[in-house]
Amino acid sequence: MAIFNENGSSGAQIGGCAIITYVKTYRTEFAAGDIVFNIDKANKGVLEKIIIKRQKIINSALTGGQFEAMYVDTLNSLWNEWDLISHAEAIALVQLYYEELLEEAAALRKC
Repeated sequence: MAIFNENGSSGAQIGGCAIITYVKTYRTEFAAGDIVFNIDKANKGVLEKIIIKRQKIINSALTGGQFEAMYVDTLNSLWNEWDLISHAEAIALVQLYYEELLEEAAALRKC
């Protein structure tokens, strides 16, 4: 019969740095995958469809230190939020353009 007598000691050292994360949420009018239209083209009677691929938050000296949302479409073009409108707004602008065009044509016929 063998008798074993063993003493042991152990310990753990823990160290490191805390990771601090800063999360800021932004509310934007359009999301990735939305189909929107170019407001300048709609004012001229043309529907230009744009599909948003992702959003890009910009903070630079050009924006005066403000956070601005830019939209990247499927052709990697950048769009401001005020350059884009929804489908219903685009249809309304195109209809308004053609109604004004018809009024101008009617005025020319009267001359």
